[in-house]
Amino acid sequence: MVDAVSSQVLQDGERQYIAKFTNISDGTGESKVTKIDVSTLAPNSFGLACNGLKITKVVCQTYDMGVDLFWVGDPSPAGDALIASYPQGQLYDVPYSPFLPYNASGIRGVDEAGNVALSTRNASSGDTYTVIIHAIKEYHRPADVSGLVSYNVAVATGTNSYITGNVFYVDEVISPHFTFEANRSYRFIQSDNSNNGHPLRFSTTPNGTHAGGAEYTDGVTINNTAGTTGAFTQIDTTDATPTLYYYCSNHTGMGDA
Repeated sequence: MVDAVSSQVLQDGERQYIAKFTNISDGTGESKVTKIDVSTLAPNSFGLACNGLKITKVVCQTYDMGVDLFWVGDPSPAGDALIASYPQGQLYDVPYSPFLPYNASGIRGVDEAGNVALSTRNASSGDTYTVIIHAIKEYHRPADVSGLVSYNVAVATGTNSYITGNVFYVDEVISPHFTFEANRSYRFIQSDNSNNGHPLRFSTTPNGTHAGGAEYTDGVTINNTAGTTGAFTQIDTTDATPTLYYYCSNHTGMGDA
């Protein structure tokens, strides 16, 4: 005999993910069973795969057994970080603000996939749980061991939120928007010769200086000239880094919105 468990995806959208998990126990219980595998979630509209979650709310009803949630593989490379522990015989509807981001340390580890596992405590025959997890999907590229995230930039004809014409392609995706994590380094490599005359810059305003905004320079490093060997624009983020958009300093409409 084994516990009778079920999993049901209620929503797997562009940003929102909701899933429901139930168990009617025969006394066996569960031990760190992966319930959410982010590699199986739907990609976003730019074709980028989801590789992390931010938990926004958990609804949990337990009957005579407790439930623990874990981030799988955090801390890396072995072990699992406890997300939350729910006592037996209770009903919880817990919103998390700020979100529970990726893992206990606040940022997703290099080897950690953002998956969520569940364990039961003190399970006996007839015990039950129902758990509903609400989360925001993330699409960051994993950093290398130094914490640096690199993207390859090219310029080609395409249609983005602004124009049909020359636009930035980032890793072959047309002008995707990025949410930068704090205390990371993001490098946009512009060594491809299609970038000639199209220096990538950052602004707190979509479309940057072409929309009345200013170039954002805090923590930004510019190396060589766009379109030449070794060219890149890099930003080292902090807790104070605002939402940023990239744009071409010479031409309108080439970046994200």
